[in-house]
Amino acid sequence: MALEGTEPTLAQRHALAKLSELFAAERVLHSRLAWISRVNGAPYPKEFDRTPRVRSSREEYFLLLSNVHPLPTFPIWMADLLETMVEAYGVTRSVKNPNPLGFPPMTYPSKQQCRKRMIEGYWGWDLGLRAIQLLGYDLAVGKNALGEEALVLKPVLSEPGRKAQQSRIREALTKGHDQALVALDGAYDVYLGGGADSTRQAMDSLRNALENLVRDFTHKDLGPGLSELSDDDSKRLQLFKGLRDFLSVGGTHANDQPGHNDFYLAANVTEDAMVWILQKKGEW
Repeated sequence: MALEGTEPTLAQRHALAKLSELFAAERVLHSRLAWISRVNGAPYPKEFDRTPRVRSSREEYFLLLSNVHPLPTFPIWMADLLETMVEAYGVTRSVKNPNPLGFPPMTYPSKQQCRKRMIEGYWGWDLGLRAIQLLGYDLAVGKNALGEEALVLKPVLSEPGRKAQQSRIREALTKGHDQALVALDGAYDVYLGGGADSTRQAMDSLRNALENLVRDFTHKDLGPGLSELSDDDSKRLQLFKGLRDFLSVGGTHANDQPGHNDFYLAANVTEDAMVWILQKKGEW
């Protein structure tokens, strides 16, 4: 049975794929996913009820995530699934005992320790955390609906209109601004890909996206192009050039890897600046 949902963006598809791989690596059964979905009023394939003892595949996770992500209950649904992962790690991931005298040299972590390690990026969750961020949330330890300690998702990019704006930006850029679109999508792709230099490269891609759009309209480099586009307001121009400098300092000329929060600030402001330019030129 096909599930209904909103088509995710390219960056979101990559994020969903990475999460699907992480979830599929553990032996979570169809029955568990069906139960989480029923509790949260989310759709799931009826096959899960017919084959409750079957281990869920990454393809099944991808279908589920793609269709549940647009729903209002997604953050609670995902938090419940993440708590299932906490339980799995608690019985499969042994860690070195910090106080081995009188204790086994290796022990299994508690649920509290598992949550902490996931947030710290253990067991592949360095990329899992980025994927969750690309879907619009931060992962943290908090309280669930029953007041119990649990992993929770806190929105970071889901303010009213943000996701709709991101989709509309990409649609507008397909109409004659291909290089800007490639650079914008590339920023999210390289950020999710991880690596020692990924955030710096992502910031550089954001700068390229803005510069390509400015050049399309002015045939000038970023600085002179921004001056031409915003020659009627010196304060606005100062804001745009501040963004240019922020992207440059965090990108090509960065001495250290920028922080994740700095990347998301840069991504939001860059997209807003691109919207302003498209509006000014009558393409929004």
